[in-house]
Amino acid sequence: MLIRQEKIIFGRLVNLPFESLSELAFDGYSVDLWAVMITFYRLVTGQLPWECARITNDLFKSTCLGGMKKSLEESDLDLSPDLIDLLDKFFKFDPRKRLGLAEILRHPWFS
Repeated sequence: MLIRQEKIIFGRLVNLPFESLSELAFDGYSVDLWAVMITFYRLVTGQLPWECARITNDLFKSTCLGGMKKSLEESDLDLSPDLIDLLDKFFKFDPRKRLGLAEILRHPWFS
């Protein structure tokens, strides 16, 4: 199902993926899963990954275009390699390249 609301933004900007802030149609399930993973990120790290999911936000841009793993490895956070891998594989700019719920639950970090 594709959703596009005219000039209405639901939720906090940090929880919204880039595609929901663009003029493009987007998949509501993908947006909800993104919000869940932002919450998950905050639970396991104690912080938010960025302030706003906009391509103009340098931290968002660098992490979602392939820099999440490097960013987490260079941080002061004490995260397991499996957790870093899970977050890196989910937070992608292109929603078609993100892990789906079944893939997330099968990930070694959840084993």
